[in-house]
Amino acid sequence: MSNRKAASSSAADSSSGNGGAGSGASASSSAGASASSGVTAMSASGDGATTSSTADSASSSTSSSVSSDALVASSATASTATSAPTTSTATASSSSCSQTQVDAFTSSTNLLGFTTGDDGTMKSLSRSSGQLVFVPTSSSYFYESLRNDDGGSSSTCGAAVTPFNYLVFTITGSGSAEVDIKTGCSENDHYTSSFAVSSSAATYAVDVEATVGSSALAADVSAFTWESFKLSSSSAQWTVTGVYFVNDLSACGISATVIS
Repeated sequence: MSNRKAASSSAADSSSGNGGAGSGASASSSAGASASSGVTAMSASGDGATTSSTADSASSSTSSSVSSDALVASSATASTATSAPTTSTATASSSSCSQTQVDAFTSSTNLLGFTTGDDGTMKSLSRSSGQLVFVPTSSSYFYESLRNDDGGSSSTCGAAVTPFNYLVFTITGSGSAEVDIKTGCSENDHYTSSFAVSSSAATYAVDVEATVGSSALAADVSAFTWESFKLSSSSAQWTVTGVYFVNDLSACGISATVIS
């Protein structure tokens, strides 16, 4: 997405795709597992959202507002081609769960009302049943705009989304990839470490502040992309589903591998 210029998009376009927490069902369901307070961590930080519950009811309210199909998956099995971050276990949190679904993959406009796409870089791409389905090349990318982008003018590019701690998604494929968190109206790049992707669905949580380097930049995120694909198979089909902003993985009952 380094050469991308996302077009502005109307927020009204996203209302039809706002299917709620269960929209990205098929890829996540293959990952199985029920949500638990134990979070496999590699690092983490993130944004405010629309759905909240108290910590005492987090496990029950999360299961109704966030489908386990969309958000819960086993930690990725690191491939020999990818150096996985060090893991640790996060303790249960007393904070309340807050989360916002970013994209239900029903159109080229995400649920926040902004443009998404690959700029023709994928071999194939479709949005189906709440998931993004694509066959990438090594130079492919898929972007999610988080505010209007007029090419870099700070006076008109639009306000940033409310700060969030984690970007959560579930992915399948063959090889490895990175996430690029873009900040500011000029969309400065901040890359995560490479993470393993296989045919078994894995849920990752990008620690936004750790990735971009400061809380100020974490409050000024303008877009993100999946990119830097290293392919074990040039014809393998990849999927992404269950894309959310989350404030607290434990409070939301999400089991994920944290990357930055």
